[in-house]
Amino acid sequence: MASELLYSGRTDFPPELARSAELLRTELDRFESLLSDLLEISRYDAGVAHLDSETVDLRGVLAAPSRRTRCWPSGTAASW
Repeated sequence: MASELLYSGRTDFPPELARSAELLRTELDRFESLLSDLLEISRYDAGVAHLDSETVDLRGVLAAPSRRTRCWPSGTAASW
């Protein structure tokens, strides 16, 4: 693909063009991922693919932010 050719040759470009080649590749990768997700969703909507439910323990996922913020000095507020 042309973007891969540009990305592989970016070391020969001026810095601003090299950065553009990097951004192009990043955005095309992101687009490809989004398109793949949309195609997967459409398969579920069309009834071609079926979802299987399973029980998942979310305690680890929910505890991770707590562990990261535990090291903050007392009185420090998070702002996000």
